[in-house]
Amino acid sequence: AAYQDALDAIEAGDDSAAAARLDGLDVRNLYEDAFASLARYRFLARWGSKQQQLAALTRAVAHEREQRYLPPEAFVWALRQKFALETELQDFGGALDTWDVLRAQTLEPPVRAALERAVADIEALRQDDRAFAVSGRVGENGSWFFDLLKRRFHIDRVAGEIAELKLRCARDYVLFRYRPELEYEVAERVGECLLEVVGTPGTEFRLVQS
Repeated sequence: AAYQDALDAIEAGDDSAAAARLDGLDVRNLYEDAFASLARYRFLARWGSKQQQLAALTRAVAHEREQRYLPPEAFVWALRQKFALETELQDFGGALDTWDVLRAQTLEPPVRAALERAVADIEALRQDDRAFAVSGRVGENGSWFFDLLKRRFHIDRVAGEIAELKLRCARDYVLFRYRPELEYEVAERVGECLLEVVGTPGTEFRLVQS
């Protein structure tokens, strides 16, 4: 009932009431946390940023490889919204991870075909020499995480302080101090990598992959 009250306030466009009802949700287990995160996404879809929306959806699906906490239809819907946001934010590595889960779900043929076309475009970008950039911001926990799509990258336009970079790869883990003049290249042998940028909370920068 409390969850539905929050959704009703969001639907009515009452941001103050919706925020109060979301804050008042008494989450006691992982199932309730998944639903609360889904409600928070709906709130943020009207009054929040794309990055906040993505964080809420990521929590809602709880990094599950198969449906467990949300009902099947809600799980697939959340994954589709997550994929769309990751693509829009150019988090293409994250989008491919989401697709690995989505592809095993029951999807309407037109939906599957559209997703497969988007994935093919991402794979083409991974293999060619086009460069692309995304904006990053170190969170209050002192870190920013991003799934790398390409093997070469550098970080520039830093407003604040970056202390070090960490690469958590499928077959290796390394950390090193950040040096703004360097471009880094990840060896093929280590597999896919998650980049962690460690620095002063609030530091903004640009990550360029090529």
